[in-house]
Amino acid sequence: DDVCTVEVAGKEMKLPRAVYNRLYGYQRQGVAWMWGLFQKGFGGILADEMGLGKTVQTAAFLACLKCTEQASRFLVVVPVTLLEQWKRELQTWAKDTGLAVNVMHGSAQERRKALSGLVTKGGVLLISYDLVRNCIN
Repeated sequence: DDVCTVEVAGKEMKLPRAVYNRLYGYQRQGVAWMWGLFQKGFGGILADEMGLGKTVQTAAFLACLKCTEQASRFLVVVPVTLLEQWKRELQTWAKDTGLAVNVMHGSAQERRKALSGLVTKGGVLLISYDLVRNCIN
C-alpha cells in the first residue's frame, strides 16, 4: 500500500508511505500534532530548534491534507531568501501527492502565472513577506 494511515485525535491521518517512512519519530509526532490541531479548528506554532526539520514537517503535513482531501490550496509565506529551499523541500516531500508548487516571485507576468496555477490546479503558493506586504498596499 502506498499510503500509511494513522489514527490521530479520532481521525485518520494519511501520508504517502514513502514520506512517512523517511520522517524521524519526532517529526511524525510534529505532523500528528498539527493534524490534531487542524481537526479541532486550531492553529499552532511549530517551534522546534533550528535544523530539526520544521520545513519537512510542514511539507509532510500539507501532503497529509492533500492525501485526505481536507484542503487543496495552501499559502506559505517565507523570507525571499528561502523561496527556492521551500520549493525544493515541497517538491521532494509532497511529490507523491501531486501537490503543485507555485512560486510567486519575479516579474508581474511570472507572479500572475503562479497565482493562476494555484487557482486552476491547487497546490502551494510560496510568497515572500515583502510581496505580501506590497500586495496589501
